[in-house]
Amino acid sequence: MRILTAFLFALLCTVAPALSADKPVKVGILLELSGTFGTTGVLALHGFQYYLQKEGGKLGGQPIETIVEDSAGDPATAISKVKKLVESDH
Repeated sequence: MRILTAFLFALLCTVAPALSADKPVKVGILLELSGTFGTTGVLALHGFQYYLQKEGGKLGGQPIETIVEDSAGDPATAISKVKKLVESDH
């Protein structure tokens, strides 16, 4: 639940400044897609992708581009992936 809350907060912070832009809003998704809880992460990702597809690839009327990263259940990997999302994938 904590991860979902953090994800939604990050999504809101990312989307809010770009609401007036015509280009797609990039949304970084960091989940554990492999490792102990990989199944849960894959299901969460599929749920998000399904909802986005159902909404025509848009959230709040804005086109969305998703960037998916796998934390692999490793804190060090998660930190490096977050840095990548923030510093180079924005």
